[in-house]
Amino acid sequence: MPNLSQSEWRDVQSALQAAADCGCAETSGETIGLRFVAALTGRRRLPVPEHLRPLREFLCASERLRRPAMQYAPALAAQGYSPAQIEAIGLISA
Repeated sequence: MPNLSQSEWRDVQSALQAAADCGCAETSGETIGLRFVAALTGRRRLPVPEHLRPLREFLCASERLRRPAMQYAPALAAQGYSPAQIEAIGLISA
């Protein structure tokens, strides 16, 4: 597990919470079920905010690959995530 300070772990937790409602529409079988329920109830997901797109892409790819999808790491680094934070997010989501 990456060595992170308490504040870095809080940032990782905040990022994961912010992206939790974004979903992985292209890949998740669960999302198909959620879409069906949304169609029945009329509830729709909000579009992914622009600043969360790199994080969502990283999370969804890591989930699909079942390992950190490091090809998305440069976009997260450009947003200010440290290499250790990126590794932690990838390990948690894989």
